Amino acid sequence: MSVDLNLNNSHAFRQMVLYILASLALVVSEFALTLRFAAGLASSTAFVCLFVLLAAILLGLFIVMFRRVGKRREAVFALVAIPAVTAFALFLLPAHAPDEAAHIAQTVNLFARGTSGHLVPKAFSLTSADYPGTYAAAYAAVHSPSAWDDVYLCTRNLSSYLPHLYLVPYIVMGLGQLLSAPEYVTLLAARVVNGLMFAGIGYWVVRTLPFGKTPAIVYLLNPILLQQASSLSADSLVIGINLAFLAYFLRCLKSGCENRQQVFLLGGLTLLSMLSKFAYAPLVLLFILFLRHRVSGKRLYVLYTGIAGACMVAAVFLITFYHGSFMPEAFELLRTPFEFVKIFVKSVWVMGTFWFESYAGFNLGALNINPWRIACYLYMFAQVAVLFYNDDAEEPFLVFSDKLVIVTISLVEFTLIMLTMRGWTLTADNRSDIIMGVQGRYYLPFALLPMLCLVKPAHPLSKGRVLSVASACMVVVLGIDIMCVIMAFLPYSVA
Repeated sequence: MSVDLNLNNSHAFRQMVLYILASLALVVSEFALTLRFAAGLASSTAFVCLFVLLAAILLGLFIVMFRRVGKRREAVFALVAIPAVTAFALFLLPAHAPDEAAHIAQTVNLFARGTSGHLVPKAFSLTSADYPGTYAAAYAAVHSPSAWDDVYLCTRNLSSYLPHLYLVPYIVMGLGQLLSAPEYVTLLAARVVNGLMFAGIGYWVVRTLPFGKTPAIVYLLNPILLQQASSLSADSLVIGINLAFLAYFLRCLKSGCENRQQVFLLGGLTLLSMLSKFAYAPLVLLFILFLRHRVSGKRLYVLYTGIAGACMVAAVFLITFYHGSFMPEAFELLRTPFEFVKIFVKSVWVMGTFWFESYAGFNLGALNINPWRIACYLYMFAQVAVLFYNDDAEEPFLVFSDKLVIVTISLVEFTLIMLTMRGWTLTADNRSDIIMGVQGRYYLPFALLPMLCLVKPAHPLSKGRVLSVASACMVVVLGIDIMCVIMAFLPYSVA
């Protein structure tokens, strides 16, 4: 029998805080045990027995808390996400997430970035190969003396990522330097904090969404998403901010954004989303959906058609007359529509499978860790199933015209992200017949929105079983993924 755990209640809040602290302690203990085993300081028997015992305690705590949170979906998300992001932050060693080494170098001396370069401790190299690649090497790095003053000039500046995306891990790095903590320990702590921050954003997203909470839980527990969220990549906060914007946008769309507080908060999230990454700027077009509160029937479709036509004219004008330095290869391609369509179709046909697999978690780490495929298929099954069979109390409110606009804007966003990689494909891959370099994770900041268009009304007879089964599926998926990550970083002689 479940008890509805209302986090507004002080006793319930204390229970959740204790769960968070206990899960953090258990995962950190498992990581420390793994490092000692990899360094040859623990036998394989002791390692396996203690690791399994700690994992069993964590699972037992989860089950107890799950029974207490009842149908509070945001709390269920937190129960799974908090130990998951902590595990990814620790067990997937730093700089082994995509492009993370460059983001680490931006974080550590954030406000000194510039075209002339900035000083970075040598422990934070721009090359992932310079970081520990096994748990044995990580054990040595954790126990190495700090050398924050031993620096090099970093000339790479990821200027397209604004400082607010690195601010929280930058503060953690600063505290580590102030305390003269080893650089590697500080880096691990910054990753854990980044992961927990995303878990907090995800909690708010699930709580804020006016419908589709269970599908959102499964979406937010995507292994690739959690991996990015638990690294120092700026994309961690980009994804979180965009999903927070979409969740609050849907809530305001349902209510009509009737008070000043909603207007200011939605405006702030919109601005933050646009500043975080320009590639997702077209999402601001979603605001035309508010016209449904003023216009209805055929007049609404006429208005939508007129807006779409105006956008097309503006796009044609921009493509025709713009010859600046921003994405010149993409604009050149768009000036030959038939060639663009041919390349677009071929890219989807050739690269579509990779996009799907890199979204569903078939390739973790820097695309070099391949979890058991059963976990990836189980994740996709859970993601699709909860769209058509759920037991959420909130009913979908999007009408056909809303869905049409959302899908159209999503397709525009999909195409724009592809075009951002046109120049990279020409220079790095020397291919002009296709667009490469795109990964499924690039669509994580907005893919939840078209998915919610598929959500069906709640099944009246499920009585909470969908949430339970979906949560169990995600525990299994993430458990398998973490074990595959651990095996990738253990020396083969002891794995």
